[in-house]
Amino acid sequence: MNAVVPTTIAALASLACSQDLVLRGGEPAPAGDVIAATSEGVVVDADASEPVIVPWHRVLRVERAGVVDELAEGERLWRALWRVERGDTPQAEPTLEAIFADRVAERGPTTRAVAAALTRCRLGRGARLAAIDSWLVWLAAGRTGSGPMVYEPRREVFGLVDEASLVPHDEATGLVPQLPPIFRASHALRVRTETAPLLAATDGRAESLESLYRRAAAIAFGDDAAVADAELRDGRPGVALVAAVVAVQATDPSDAPSNARRLLQRVIEREPNTWQEAWSRVAIGRHLLRSSDQEVKREGVLELLHVPARFGDTLPDLAALALADSIEAMQTLGDSNVADRLAREVLIFDPAIAASIEQPSQDSNADSAGDG
Repeated sequence: MNAVVPTTIAALASLACSQDLVLRGGEPAPAGDVIAATSEGVVVDADASEPVIVPWHRVLRVERAGVVDELAEGERLWRALWRVERGDTPQAEPTLEAIFADRVAERGPTTRAVAAALTRCRLGRGARLAAIDSWLVWLAAGRTGSGPMVYEPRREVFGLVDEASLVPHDEATGLVPQLPPIFRASHALRVRTETAPLLAATDGRAESLESLYRRAAAIAFGDDAAVADAELRDGRPGVALVAAVVAVQATDPSDAPSNARRLLQRVIEREPNTWQEAWSRVAIGRHLLRSSDQEVKREGVLELLHVPARFGDTLPDLAALALADSIEAMQTLGDSNVADRLAREVLIFDPAIAASIEQPSQDSNADSAGDG
């Protein structure tokens, strides 16, 4: 008799689930009636709770007219997610790129899954600028509080991995340590600054972050990138830190100490040995390099060199950038011996960045020698 009880309970649970909706991997569908099918998934009027939405890549079959295209795209996405979960990102990325292109303006769990998986693929091949775009869409596509809750899976099924686990982000801020708002000038970055923003102009957190990242890109070309004090006080996760990193890079150290620099100094004191410290030190180092005073420039180099010395294993791209900035500074200061030693180190982290390092003119070398 007792042996029959689990089977009976399972059968009752199955009957309680929506009869119009079948999920992948034998996952039980949420109890209740299917009340809508949107571009983001199937909405179920869950019993005794608010409605829930099941993203399309979890849906195997649904009794609903006019959803053939959504089901087909959901299957393509499920297969791509399965490949990403296995580590086969090169095979998954073309499919994800195609789906993502049509979903940049969408908001919901299916778009969020696409953006998360694509971010993993782009980071895996070092496409940092492209990864920023898909990461921002991932943030923007999250639930705002007005839509239905996302139906949570009850079992592990290949291709049904939690999308948040695909983005190597900091849970407290939503920021990705490998994607700081710190750039060096390049053709790809210039193209980015000249194109329209990816996200719609709203007051959402992702949109605010995109604006700050675009201003950070402008700094690489010597353009103005003003940051308002209100942005430094923004209470939304991650915004104030990004605003401070951007603002400090754009200000001259001869000015009075800024609120942004004070904020980053507090981060260094309160968050030692973290990615937040690394971001802060590079921003302050770049800030000090803007000085015409040679000793202040050297202080800036010391700030920058914390990153390759202490964070090179976890943040190799930022370490390479810090080394490249340091090499250019030491060349400007006429210290070619130190610059040459750092140039050998930068090859360890990113040989490609060596080509972006500017060589000082003969006039600047002569000026530096005369100042010494």
